Amino acid sequence: MLLGEEVDIALPWGNVAGKMWGNKGGYPTICLHGYNDNAASFDRLLPHLASRSRCFFAVDLPGHGKSNHYPLNSQVSYLDYLADLKRICEYFSWTQVDIIAHSLRSQLSLYFASIFPKLVQKLVLIDLVAGEVLFEYSHIYDVTVHEVNSMIRPIESSTNNHLYSEELALKKFLEGRIATIKDEFAIPLFKRSISTCNDKVYFSNDKRNMKFMTPLIPSQFHLALVSKVQCPVLIIMSTMSEVYVEKAKTSYVTLKLLQTSLGKHLKIKQTNFSHDMHIENSGEVAYIIGNYLIGTSSKL
Repeated sequence: MLLGEEVDIALPWGNVAGKMWGNKGGYPTICLHGYNDNAASFDRLLPHLASRSRCFFAVDLPGHGKSNHYPLNSQVSYLDYLADLKRICEYFSWTQVDIIAHSLRSQLSLYFASIFPKLVQKLVLIDLVAGEVLFEYSHIYDVTVHEVNSMIRPIESSTNNHLYSEELALKKFLEGRIATIKDEFAIPLFKRSISTCNDKVYFSNDKRNMKFMTPLIPSQFHLALVSKVQCPVLIIMSTMSEVYVEKAKTSYVTLKLLQTSLGKHLKIKQTNFSHDMHIENSGEVAYIIGNYLIGTSSKL
């Protein structure tokens, strides 16, 4: 399966798409892309990892890639991702899984492992970034006021319908990414995030993705969930991101809490790769991940 097999899953609210690599009946690993990316984020990594004994499913999270958008004007949140991940596991009848998550989806995978400790056996977090949570009570009030008011205003479309030439759209796609990436590596991600209209293209990702990027929750909620993670965790960090983690309060606190709660069952691998190392240095990163998934016990 060098190109991966396209998969479409019917959920109660719509369809979630993804790409399956390896043996469908093998031990499953769910792969979660970063903010506003899609399943193509793992196109270069998974051919190195796919095997007869393992199955890797790269998900287009709702509102990304080929997955449907959440219904218009429904009261959905970041936490809906957690329910949909569980539904995906139930769809495939998976009772144990590993998870590989990139960037901001490290936070999502930590929450999922905390809530479903018997389901998640191992986590691999590629360049951990934890989205900001609410440390100050005044912020909780301000965010609540903003959210309630935004719920009152209906939206007519979840898609940004501006039409571009493909060349200009690629330029905007590269400019909008959190981390820079070479054009040659960005093309698969870009192609999976656009749709065509005559001789033009538009971005098909849900324009509400920014709202779902991080959970607007009190810090106590975040810390309580992270502290309950029971499976072994590997964090592969980029030296380019070390400074960011030091400055970003949520990421720094999350890392320190994991070091305390997991002890020797937390492994941190420092690299000189970029934030998108699983794309730009896929072979080297696959070697690290493969050794960890195969050689590490799932039990603490």
